[in-house]
Amino acid sequence: MSPDRKLLEILTRHGVPFVVVGGHAVNFHGSLRATEDTDVLWIRSPDAEAKLMAALREVDARFIGDEIDPATGVERTHPVA
Repeated sequence: MSPDRKLLEILTRHGVPFVVVGGHAVNFHGSLRATEDTDVLWIRSPDAEAKLMAALREVDARFIGDEIDPATGVERTHPVA
């Protein structure tokens, strides 16, 4: 199973209300578009975000914040707690 498919199955199993956007959505509708990631949007509510965090913990995900590391110039990542 592809990592993209695995992620979507985990989000679904956790009851996260989400929609796929970007390249995979374009491909689903019959157009060809190369993509190397899966873009999803979810409902911003306390309940939905709790479900999302549980799903992301399962895949050992990292959150990319707005904070830039001054030493490297790269966005800092944080474990999903």
